[in-house]
Amino acid sequence: LTPCYPDEFWQRIARAALPSPELAASQLRGGEARLVALYADTQRLNRFTNDLDTLADQIVEIVRARLGANRVSLFLKTKESGRMRVAEATGLDPSIQDAAVVELGRGVAGELAERREVVHVRQAGDDGPASGNEYEDGSYIIVPLLHGTEVVGVICVTDRYEGGPFPDEDVEYVQALAESAAMVVQNALQYRAAEQLTLVDELTGLYNRRFFERNLQMEVQRAKRYGHDVTVAMIDIDHFKPIKDDEADQSGAGRAPRDPHVLPPHHR
Repeated sequence: LTPCYPDEFWQRIARAALPSPELAASQLRGGEARLVALYADTQRLNRFTNDLDTLADQIVEIVRARLGANRVSLFLKTKESGRMRVAEATGLDPSIQDAAVVELGRGVAGELAERREVVHVRQAGDDGPASGNEYEDGSYIIVPLLHGTEVVGVICVTDRYEGGPFPDEDVEYVQALAESAAMVVQNALQYRAAEQLTLVDELTGLYNRRFFERNLQMEVQRAKRYGHDVTVAMIDIDHFKPIKDDEADQSGAGRAPRDPHVLPPHHR
């Protein structure tokens, strides 16, 4: 058994409970079966409103299994206005996944997301807007996740297992799932933002004591379970109070906070 954090453990359990790709794909054939599959998948996603990581993993795995796709990626909005990053993906090189960013209005996915459009390309380069090497070959689907008029994410699907283009019913399914998932994703994003407020110091952007105690307890339990040692390193920062006081004064005056890694001139 590979050691893992509790969040990762529950992700594995949730993923193991998904139907096999063959069964999942077969359930999309036929109007009534597709509605039943969509309802089951939507109900499943609703269980993870308070767990953004597992929710993103489930969206990607459900779409991958239902459509029989080699590559599925889910981009979600970030704190940076107009930008989205990969929240979860399958079939992508990890180095590409970590660096992947979608900017609204730029690139294939960014342009379609900004226009709130769904695209289904049967053969990239022949009948679609893609011209870069990201979608040079094969069929692909891009669907934005819309919460009202706001784009909260985008789903990109390409490289069908069986080869050939994705059928129209696959596009209808992803679009319907995205409509249902958008609200769940928005709620999960808000929950994470609220959770971060309790774990991060607003003034410095650093994790607080509550975060430290929670993670220390988890690491101690993990070490006991697997017979490992735990080491805690503590660093004392000189003159930190003047820095906090200086930033508090600036925040109160509406000015941008000073770089916390640089001492003010009168404290050097």
